[in-house]
Amino acid sequence: MDDFSNDLEDLMNYLSIDRAFIWGGVSMGGMIAMHFAYKNPGRVRGLILGETNFGVKSLPPSKEALEVLLQPPNPSLDRRQMLIERMKVAFSRSFFERHRDEIEHIVDLRMRFEEDPKAYNNQLAAVLTFDFKDKLSAITVPTLIVTGGDEDYVVNPENSRIMNQSIPNSKLVILRGAGHLAIIERADDYNRLVLNFINEVINGAFKPSKEPMVI
Repeated sequence: MDDFSNDLEDLMNYLSIDRAFIWGGVSMGGMIAMHFAYKNPGRVRGLILGETNFGVKSLPPSKEALEVLLQPPNPSLDRRQMLIERMKVAFSRSFFERHRDEIEHIVDLRMRFEEDPKAYNNQLAAVLTFDFKDKLSAITVPTLIVTGGDEDYVVNPENSRIMNQSIPNSKLVILRGAGHLAIIERADDYNRLVLNFINEVINGAFKPSKEPMVI
């Protein structure tokens, strides 16, 4: 996570950006955003943490998701089939069944980029060794935490509740029935939440809450 955080810092320096930003990250991106905020508090004005957790002390993902994420390449499946298998745990079951055209479109986009197995394994190692639970309370900027419902098989949504209780200036929104990629399943709601949060931070109107909002 230090490497990813340093990449963000180097990019800001290269672009001569010295003002604080509102950072948003989903899943592993949320981990990077938290780590960056911890290391560079003066460069962060607000945080949006979507479908993410705080690392090794988090409640584990489902057995189904672990099997998909950790399984070695299956020689009996081509790359497209393997990507579709991964999509099964990325979405709620109902979305996966009802929106196969959208799933196929996402897979088509992924197919344009050849996945480097070494890079994938290194990213997975970074996620599996991330340890941030004891640092959550050090994040003091306004923080919006968004999670799917019980059908997020990749990141246990209970971790978002723990984050909400541990990050003092935070609020939690649960998108009922959505899976890990709630940002796609509930795109309209997600965009509205993000835009409202940005406006609240800019206008100094953000109010933390320890009671989750369910929509």
